[in-house]
Amino acid sequence: MPRNFFSLNTRAVALSLTVTLIIAASRADSKTVRAWSESCWWEHFRTGLPNIVFGLSSPAIKAAPRGKRGILKGVPLMRYREWFLAGVLVVGVLAATTSSAHARSFRTLDVPGAELTVAHGINASGAIVGFYSRDGFFHGFVLDNGTFSTIDVPGASVTVAYGINARRQIVGYYIDFRSFVHGFVLKNGTFTTIDFPGTSFTVAYGINDLGQIAGYYSRGGSLHGFVLKKGAFTTIDVAGVAYGINNFGKIVGFDFFDSEAFVLESGVSETINVPSAILTHAYGINGFGQIVGDYNSGGLSHGFVLDEGIFTTMDVPGSSFTVAYAINTLRQIVGFYVAGGITHGFIWY
Repeated sequence: MPRNFFSLNTRAVALSLTVTLIIAASRADSKTVRAWSESCWWEHFRTGLPNIVFGLSSPAIKAAPRGKRGILKGVPLMRYREWFLAGVLVVGVLAATTSSAHARSFRTLDVPGAELTVAHGINASGAIVGFYSRDGFFHGFVLDNGTFSTIDVPGASVTVAYGINARRQIVGYYIDFRSFVHGFVLKNGTFTTIDFPGTSFTVAYGINDLGQIAGYYSRGGSLHGFVLKKGAFTTIDVAGVAYGINNFGKIVGFDFFDSEAFVLESGVSETINVPSAILTHAYGINGFGQIVGDYNSGGLSHGFVLDEGIFTTMDVPGSSFTVAYAINTLRQIVGFYVAGGITHGFIWY
């Protein structure tokens, strides 16, 4: 089970108190405060920003070096050590009191009457999208407030829903009568097809709260990642296939050539690799930069969470393998697991 996942509100209170104490003590100028705050996870709130079917692929994972953090300069730490220690104490006390109180649990998600169910995306309010199979046909679904609703593109033989954002815009793909694969975005009940120019195979995989879409297309027998922003496609072959995108434009995905996961920011790709694994995939990333995915070792797939450089394995008890697809800003995680030969969706909350 992932560890050190404190509640969102508690972390916010703890870090806010610490920052207040340090700033009050140092009386740092606004530029210094901004440089330091940009290294904190609560920068997501300060900026005001709104928050092929399977890819099967934990503990020792190698990631490329992280970027430099902002530093609070010019603060005589010895002079203000009392303030600093007080801030650390606040964080420690609140963390200790919440880590046991907020134990995380699994809940199985099965569409009634379905042969298999896969939960694939989750937004900030907890609405979940995915797909299920019934009588051999695949349909998308959205699960909101305990109610499943089917998503079918008119005239499609297959519909799969992959991602959902805070505005309830849903992306995925469908297959038409010619067996062409098209991406789609569903907004306010209206489907819009997404086709990379000149191709007959496009998948829309992830969507952030700004409406930016990550996915991939096939051309010449090769897969290429893309980002779709304001109607304009950008190919991202520098790092392979794109899966998830967060509100800051960070992208996670998979490099088929090197068989490793990656996170891409401002054109710079960093690898995420499990040394003992055959394959590693990164599927989802939230506004805090926490990443979920799976790795394959010994023929079994295990989900993982990457949080502040710490990788934690996720295995649903009693399952033969587990895959984590998406994580929201409340650290709720969705995916699927297989137990007794049956595929079930899950939420880890």
